[in-house]
Amino acid sequence: MNRFKQEQQEIFGELRLSDEKKRKVLQMTQKKRYRSGPIGAVAVFSVVCFFLVMNGFKADKGYSQAGAIAAYEEFLQKERNNMQVDIRHVKLSFNQKNDALIVGIYDQGESDVYYFQYMIYEDNEWEFGLSGGAGIRTDKTNEEPLNWTYEDYHGENGEVIFAGKLKDGTDSIIVGEKEIELFTIDRDKIWVALVPSVGTPVYSVKDGVKKRAEQVPRPDIITELPIVYELVGDDYVLSYEKDTMHVYGEEYSQFDIVVDPDYYEKNAFNFTDVVLVEGRDGPEVVRIQATNDMGSHGVSVKKEESSIVINEIGILEPYGWARAEGYPDYKTSETVDYGQMAEDELFVHPDNWLSEGVQGYIKKDQIIGKVLGYSIADIETSWSSAEVTLYEEVKQKGYNAAAKATPKEVARVQLYALLQADYKTAHALTSDISYERLENYFKEIKQDNLKHYFSYYAYMLETAEFNIIEGKLIVESSQTGKNIFEWEMARDGGWKVKFKSTVY
Repeated sequence: MNRFKQEQQEIFGELRLSDEKKRKVLQMTQKKRYRSGPIGAVAVFSVVCFFLVMNGFKADKGYSQAGAIAAYEEFLQKERNNMQVDIRHVKLSFNQKNDALIVGIYDQGESDVYYFQYMIYEDNEWEFGLSGGAGIRTDKTNEEPLNWTYEDYHGENGEVIFAGKLKDGTDSIIVGEKEIELFTIDRDKIWVALVPSVGTPVYSVKDGVKKRAEQVPRPDIITELPIVYELVGDDYVLSYEKDTMHVYGEEYSQFDIVVDPDYYEKNAFNFTDVVLVEGRDGPEVVRIQATNDMGSHGVSVKKEESSIVINEIGILEPYGWARAEGYPDYKTSETVDYGQMAEDELFVHPDNWLSEGVQGYIKKDQIIGKVLGYSIADIETSWSSAEVTLYEEVKQKGYNAAAKATPKEVARVQLYALLQADYKTAHALTSDISYERLENYFKEIKQDNLKHYFSYYAYMLETAEFNIIEGKLIVESSQTGKNIFEWEMARDGGWKVKFKSTVY
């Protein structure tokens, strides 16, 4: 068994269809396949990488759909141990005048999976290159994460194939600068693109809104800065005004940040940590994008196609993508090869790619400390006279006094009551909890910490908008439209705060 047959079996198993499906396709036909269960016309980005066939198999069947199919079937029989693929689509001139893409379906055992083959016709012969398939099932919504490796996923010039199935009402897919042609197999809309590198950006377009498609994030990585309500040990607060981390607003200067200068004396440097480093003109906040433990045989980094690429694999978190304040679709064609990382180095980069802040390899001793999060200890929140009056009325007359109040008014007055430790009034404005449980809950928690959170939540609610469909008060990013704060409400005659949504 040659190396590629062995790899095929290790990755895909025997890849055999059931007996009733074992038939050859001698000409292009559009077959109807009906399935039970939802098909979802929706769009999620599903990336498929492919291994390169390097044994040089060639077949002379003519440059036509029938010729490509015949050559492909001969290739499967001779070089893929008679692998059975139900061919469903052939695209000539897929990426250039003399190539083709074949899309088929193979039986993976538990489910059918789309399978792709890229071919080039040269000197009257078909040559077989990038092929394979993973993650795009014909009967699933592709919610499970994909497995990535660092080898055997590139063509001779580093090119890769991306592919996916539309979901979530997505209208189109843009890869790099090009809108990708869609084709339909049964009721699935499939897209396939040959791209120059794994860092090539992919965008989905829905209702005219273009958004970078999220690839598969690592579930163990926490990328958002948390809230810090008190300082511990040598932690200190820093007011930060530079633009290195401002992407969707003034997020790093809206609140002071908390820095732990001793963190890395006991902890490892981790991918996506936000750190304070010594810059040209004083301390700067940047993000660790690569560490020495990300590759068993060393780590190399480059910026390419609007992405940070580590060991030839594009970072799968949004923090490795080109982003810039005021430009949610910002991208760059800049290519920078930083080479091999030294043992005492880290790779850092600002979230804001338009910033001229520290980026590239730095010595580990340049790290001043880890940024733990935002300090809310000094947040000052004031309640209007109308809100205080409403609080007094609810305190005296009960919930009926707030029956006609807006969700935002109810939420802020409930927080004001909690700040006064007036649990009776707070309970009147809260759903899904008994008075005894609410009172005991807050009495058992350190009150000094709670006061900071009450002020922080009230501060965020000042700019929240109520979504009546979701039943939530929401603060959205002005640039991305993503929710950065949510406060869940319940309808109970009037509006009340859902206790389960309040993380005090």
